[in-house]
Amino acid sequence: MTLPVRRHVLVDVDGVLADFDRGFLHLWRTAHPDRPWLAPAARRHFYLREDYPSAWRDAVQAVIDAPGFYRQLPVMAGAQAALAALAARGYRLTVCTSPGATLAERRAWLAEHFGPALAQGMLACADKTQVDGDWLIDDNPAPSGACAPRWRHIVFDQPYNRHVPGLRLNWQNWAQHWPESG
Repeated sequence: MTLPVRRHVLVDVDGVLADFDRGFLHLWRTAHPDRPWLAPAARRHFYLREDYPSAWRDAVQAVIDAPGFYRQLPVMAGAQAALAALAARGYRLTVCTSPGATLAERRAWLAEHFGPALAQGMLACADKTQVDGDWLIDDNPAPSGACAPRWRHIVFDQPYNRHVPGLRLNWQNWAQHWPESG
């Protein structure tokens, strides 16, 4: 008996599952009520700190690096239902995120909002091109690394990556734009 091959979907956390911009903006406006802020729709750079004046970039990074930052991030609208639907269709899901000091917080956030199994299987890697999969859903407009990736990049639609052509989706339209929609 031959078992069907399960297609493998890699999914990023920040800006894909977790609403990084909305969470940041809430804390930024609380910590720095006197400083201007940038609406998420006005973002033009993948790295949020690059959208702020250089004199403020350390303060931006301090908000992001503060303990509890990741635990307070809201879930991207529709993300839970979309991942549940992909799993129900038989796709193998692996969360693939960058390593760093906030990794334990991101894993706890993932367990709380998407369940312990997805959190336990989370991969932390600086070079996503080294991870095997069929697709990578990522808001990074140009993920790169040491290898030619086996996965196909699906750009998770954000204002700062709209200049990139190719397959893109968000959690409201994913079913219509999924590469294997039928």
